[in-house]
This record gives sequence, structure tokens and C-alpha cells, in this order.
Amino acid sequence: MEEFLDRFEPAHARFCEARVDGFPRYPANTYSNLAPFIAGIVILCLARRRSRGLKLLGWATAYTGIASGIFHATDTFVGEILDLSGMYLFILSCLSLQLGRLEALPRSRVVLFSLGSCLLFTAMSVMFIWAAVPLFALVVALVVIFELRSKHVASYRYAYWSIAVLGVSLVFWVLDYFHIVCNPNNHFINGHALWHILSAFTFLFAYLHFATNSIRRETRL
Repeated sequence: MEEFLDRFEPAHARFCEARVDGFPRYPANTYSNLAPFIAGIVILCLARRRSRGLKLLGWATAYTGIASGIFHATDTFVGEILDLSGMYLFILSCLSLQLGRLEALPRSRVVLFSLGSCLLFTAMSVMFIWAAVPLFALVVALVVIFELRSKHVASYRYAYWSIAVLGVSLVFWVLDYFHIVCNPNNHFINGHALWHILSAFTFLFAYLHFATNSIRRETRL
């Protein structure tokens, strides 16, 4: 496995956890992705009778867990791009649902728009990897601003929870990424692993927000 993985370009991002011999290369950062994967399954169960756009939030969450797990398990640039594609898919699905609610995008095209824009953003990240995180942060900010200013939202209860958990998880991400709070030899839990675990709740609350405020006639789309 080591010889096979060494054929690939290594990942650019470096977090606190020290790399170990064998597979997975970063145990804590790998196994903590079970949280978003499980959250994705939960969302798919909750959305089983809802629109394809809402179901896509579940698929995107589960895919993010799998892709991020591959990234940290392999420590390859390919895995890093897969991880970014999962993050893009979820947040762009949220944006697509917003556009569908505003009728700026036909609701039958919500999934297609989400997948297409995800491919575009992922390709841009391959060409300009340094811009990947800022680009993702920009889209997150736009989605939050659009949603908080929307006249089509009846309740923000779950949105506030999603934003609050995201804010806390970002603190752990920053502390870990910049090695501010860092124990490299802790392969059980660390700041980045907590980012994964808390992100699962961010995804779940985001789904509950859009499901609560969706238009019921979306059900058959």
C-alpha cells in the first residue's frame, strides 16, 4: 500500500496530526469522518419522501465523509481534491436550493446545477489549490447572507444552530491547522478530528433548516 500511494503527488494541506507508517496515514483525521458519513445516512432517511434537492444534501454529506476519509487515509493530492469536491457539493447544493426557492433556477434543475457547479469549482481548485479554502469560505458566506436576508424563510431555528456549530468547528480547524493547540502524536482526537465531528452536526442542522423551509410541491421533483 505504501509503495502504491507513494506514486501519487502528496497532499498540500498539513494539519497537526503526525503521519504514521502504514494505512491510514492519519488515523484520527481518517476515522473521525465516520461522523459526517453517518450524518449523511440520517439525512437520507429523513429526506426519503422529499425532493431530490433535499436528498442531495444527504448524499453530499455522506460523500464528504468518504472523500475526506480517503484524503486523510492516503495523504495524496487526489484525496485532497476529493475532499474539496465534497465540501463544494454540499454548500453548492444549499445555494441551488436557495435559487430554486427564488425561482431563479427551475427546481427540476437543482441537482444538475449542484453537480455542474461542483465540478467547476473542483476544477478551479485543481488549477489554483491556494484559492480552494478562500473560495469555499466565500460561497459559505454568500449562502449564509442570502439565507439570513431571504423573505422566503419562516424559521431560522436550525440555521442558527448550523451557523453556531460551524463557527465552533472553524475555531478547532484554525487551532489545528496553525498548530496553535497541537499534539502531533495524539492519534485518537485532535482539533481537525473535532472539525469533522462537529461538521456532521452542521450538515444535519443545515438540512433541517432547508427541509423546514422548503416548498412542499418540491416533493415529486
